[in-house]
Amino acid sequence: MADIPVHIRYARHYAAVSENLRDTSPASAGEIMWLALVQAAQATGHGQNIGSHAQTRRGIRNIVGRLPIGNQERTRLLNITNAAVTNLHGLAYRPVDIDDRRHRAHISRASNLVEILLRHA
Repeated sequence: MADIPVHIRYARHYAAVSENLRDTSPASAGEIMWLALVQAAQATGHGQNIGSHAQTRRGIRNIVGRLPIGNQERTRLLNITNAAVTNLHGLAYRPVDIDDRRHRAHISRASNLVEILLRHA
């Protein structure tokens, strides 16, 4: 099992790769941003003393729900989590259904969530 610094390193690496691919391959960039989100959630989960490695919508929502933030911000971040699962991870299996402009917007929001999670790791 990786520790917090390892999860942080991978989250930042995946986020950077996603950013590099955003314009040329939004489907790939979205799936890689999903990986960054999973790693960031795992780093934060370790910091919250949660024993499991979150890698599902429910697990990440659990970690976001425990962040020391206001309810309005928590709701916004939970919505980003849901959209990341559906639109970044889910659509990677159906790239023909991706609207590049909207997909890039989802990637940007997920990138913001990654940074927020890493601040709390």
